[in-house]
Formats: sequence, structure tokens, C-alpha cells
Amino acid sequence: MLFRYMPFDDLFDTLPVSWERRFQPSVDAFRKDKDLVLTLELPGVEPGDIEVNVTGDRLEIRGKRKRHSEEVQFERTFTLPERAKPEDVKASYAHGVLEITIPSASAEARKVPIQVGEGQKKEIKAAA
Repeated sequence: MLFRYMPFDDLFDTLPVSWERRFQPSVDAFRKDKDLVLTLELPGVEPGDIEVNVTGDRLEIRGKRKRHSEEVQFERTFTLPERAKPEDVKASYAHGVLEITIPSASAEARKVPIQVGEGQKKEIKAAA
């Protein structure tokens, strides 16, 4: 009698259930003008099954993907950059890709008046 030996089949039988029911979507990050853009590949995920939250300086992305009769969950958490404007974060979803745009506050220099002595003012350009 011939049989096929598959040494890795036993390995998958010993994995914890929680590991099998989660996945980590891949993330790409890049700059677009002054904004930071994150893209997550989420094939097979319905838009209503995705949740994006901003709390303080944290961006949290959660969701679930239904495969056959199972539900697979995912979660990714990121720390926002120092100059990010969390109130203006935007998200869009198309063709299995979630795109999150994180605007940055302007870092342009501005003139700051400096009081010198009594009543005299001198303007000095602030460094960025």
C-alpha cells in the first residue's frame, strides 16, 4: 500500500485556534504631498465589516473577513506622526484596498515679534 507522507499536516493541527482565525493585512505607507497615506489590502472584506478609529495619537483598524463558514478577524494599530491632524483623517475603500489619508499640519515658518527693551519691537523669522 502506498501513502503520501505530509510532514507539515501535523503542524497545522497543533496551531492555536486564535491564530488560525486572524490575519494581518499587508500595509504600504507613503507620502503624497504633505499627507501620509496608508493602504491595506483587504480582499474579500465587505466595507461594512471595516472599522477605522482615531483616539489621541493612535489609529486603529479592525475588521472581519468571512470565508466559507468561518469569520476571520484582523486588527492593526499605528501611532500617528507628530504633526498629524487626527480630526482630518479620511478613509476610502475600493477594489479590496482600504486607503487612509492622514493630513499633516503645516510646518511653514512664521514671523514672531520679539519685544526688545521698552516698547521696541523687532521681527525675527522663526526657524522650522
